[in-house]
Amino acid sequence: MNTSPETAKQHFIEYGYCNASLKDIDLDFYNYLESNFLCDEENNIQNKFFRFRFDSTNFETVYRSTTESYEDARIKKEEFLSLYNNHDITQCWFGSYVSNNEQRKIIENGIYNICKYFYNLENSVSLDTSELEFTYYDKGCRFSVHHDAITTNLCSIIIYLNKNYNKENGGLLYLNGEEIIPEFGNIGFMDLSKSDISHGVSEVTGGPGRYAILCFPKLKTII
Repeated sequence: MNTSPETAKQHFIEYGYCNASLKDIDLDFYNYLESNFLCDEENNIQNKFFRFRFDSTNFETVYRSTTESYEDARIKKEEFLSLYNNHDITQCWFGSYVSNNEQRKIIENGIYNICKYFYNLENSVSLDTSELEFTYYDKGCRFSVHHDAITTNLCSIIIYLNKNYNKENGGLLYLNGEEIIPEFGNIGFMDLSKSDISHGVSEVTGGPGRYAILCFPKLKTII
């Protein structure tokens, strides 16, 4: 579904969601992410992740490793997957806040440029991008297809960070049933202010896992 920026924008206007290439919308941001956050088996940001969300039909939690260790969090995730395997697991994924101020400023500016392109935002419009984090789906992680209904958020933006992602390993995003491969620079873009798009992530079954940047911008100020 990854197309030209013009086609992606038209798809977004008509359907409330789209898949686009970051490289075509903001080349400087694309180059920054490629230089700093391109992830594969050997080079990645896995050690950032020591917090995960886990929900099933009868259990919900956000686990945070007291030792700030991914390995500790991964072991606990495996424990939950084993304990609740007979129940529907609705979501399981790792998150990490963007705590570096310089990195955060650059990423927020990139998020703004993406929103500006798809929404034709005036320069006077500011965004609240406080809901911004890195996400990671390793083996067993998934997010069942669901609806969020209309929210106070403007949209949802996910920017993928994996180099040469193998779709056979799962972790694919589905927007209204359309498949988006989590390959570096791909953007999954979904309106939340007036659209109710079904979305979910298929279970990761192998490979290095799926790395991404996730943000839920809100309109902040119109001067």
